[in-house]
Amino acid sequence: MSWDDIKELVKTAQENADPVASCIKQLKLQTNHITLQLTDPYDDEDVQPMCVDIDLSLTAFANARKYYDLKRNAAKKQQKTLESADKALKSAERRTKQTLKEAQTISSISKARRTYWFEKFFWFISSDNYLVIGGRDQQQNELLVKRYMRATDIYVHAEVSGAASVIIKNPAAAPAPVPPRTLAEAGQAAVAYRLHIQTG
Repeated sequence: MSWDDIKELVKTAQENADPVASCIKQLKLQTNHITLQLTDPYDDEDVQPMCVDIDLSLTAFANARKYYDLKRNAAKKQQKTLESADKALKSAERRTKQTLKEAQTISSISKARRTYWFEKFFWFISSDNYLVIGGRDQQQNELLVKRYMRATDIYVHAEVSGAASVIIKNPAAAPAPVPPRTLAEAGQAAVAYRLHIQTG
């Protein structure tokens, strides 16, 4: 029979309410397939009819086996996807916990570190490893000289209006002449801070 005759035969059988012909939704004879609308014979109420492509070159068992394998492979892929997602989630949780732990450690270190008295002034360590401290304003200049300057310290000031008072802390245990490089750095700091006030 020609394909057109087969289609006409199926159409006539469907009009006569033939149960087998009624299941045929589409003929795909060019690819040797037909589409069947199948229902669950044991549960007509809850399960909706489903359209399934059937390979005419395979037996009913082989067609069923093909769909079973497809379902099993899809289930395996789904399981692998879920496992990968679970691993990724656990890895992200570990990284987050580690980051939080590091942040808490840094926070506790920051809290544990005490603030030194000279940190309210501007200060730096010179190239020769001397602590150099300067006042941020006139009040700090006076406080620095009157309260914190010792007999062994060196006072540095610039002959310009508004220059900072700077002292170089020289350890009292073994006072030694302060190197010229540190003196120069302290002088530059006094001038630079004055310029910073003017331009800032």
